[in-house]
Amino acid sequence: LERIGQGDDGLFLLLVWGTPEEMGTAHGQLLKDSVQKHCDHLIAAMSQAMGEKPEMLDEIYKATRPHIPAHFIGEMEGLAKGAGLPLQTVIRCQMIGEASEWHCSLFGAWGKATVGDGHTYQLRALDYNVRAEIQRFPTIIVYVPKQGHPFANIGWAGIVGSVTGISSVPLAISEIGDDYDKANDSFDGIPFPFLLRDILQFDEDLDVAIARVKNARR
Repeated sequence: LERIGQGDDGLFLLLVWGTPEEMGTAHGQLLKDSVQKHCDHLIAAMSQAMGEKPEMLDEIYKATRPHIPAHFIGEMEGLAKGAGLPLQTVIRCQMIGEASEWHCSLFGAWGKATVGDGHTYQLRALDYNVRAEIQRFPTIIVYVPKQGHPFANIGWAGIVGSVTGISSVPLAISEIGDDYDKANDSFDGIPFPFLLRDILQFDEDLDVAIARVKNARR
């Protein structure tokens, strides 16, 4: 675990490796205080903003659970154990992103747009109310899993899904704002942040990643 930057411009850089349970446990142990504070605050603040009780997140998990890969379950169990939190709290924290609207912008630039150096650039901005204070615990987690390939998840302490990340193969992901049709849609599918992270961990190229999204139950 390292600290990069100072004050409000600082963030944690965490390197974990091993099984899902081992990586989750290390995450919880090394960032225990931040995980506890962030999960408690995120659940309370976002539930209030949505006008819902936290128990609503349990119903979302019940609907998504059959579609969540086992490695996420093991990692959440390890995270709860390491951070000294109830597993239900850790699960609710992951379900916030599935329940709420997405307020983000992103861009990619390459080719003629970056003729000066030829690099590809990617940016995602979290377009959200700063008073929600979900920016208080920024964390980059570099995973070296036993299954899949190494990748970096750019997010927050206590979060195992991805909204931004980069893989050790030439793939990166960002999400952009959208909302579901509350009147007609259900949660009977894999949570979007888990789907995106599986791209980073397991997919070898863009075609495979696109196929994963197209074929996923959502």
